[in-house]
Parts: sequence; C-alpha cells; structure tokens
Amino acid sequence: MEAVNFGREVQDYTDLCRKRDLGRILTPDGLIFICDAFHYDPEAIGRHFIEMATKFKTTEEGEKVYE
Repeated sequence: MEAVNFGREVQDYTDLCRKRDLGRILTPDGLIFICDAFHYDPEAIGRHFIEMATKFKTTEEGEKVYE
C-alpha cells in the first residue's frame, strides 16, 4: 500500500483555492459566460483568449500575474 502525503495534498488544495479566489482559474461557469458574451462565435472567443494571454507575465517565482 502506498503512503499518502496529506500535507502536500492539503497545500495543493490550498493553492488551488487561492488561485480560484484570485480569478486565475477558469471555471465552467466562467467559460459559459465568456462564450455567451461573444455569442458563441469561435473566432471572437479565440481572439479574446489570445488578447488576455498576452496580458499575463511570469514572475521570478514562476507564477503568472496579470499586467
């Protein structure tokens, strides 16, 4: 039986919650909202995601932040 590192799992979950609270994770509801806002036009949705991706940068710690 493999030992489980609960401390690491708790830390990963805490990081996930923090990123969710800061708006760094796209939820299914968020994706539906964006698609609806662009009237389900794939080109408009893609353009939006590309524009947003260019506004993010990576910090020295490897974390992506919005400029």
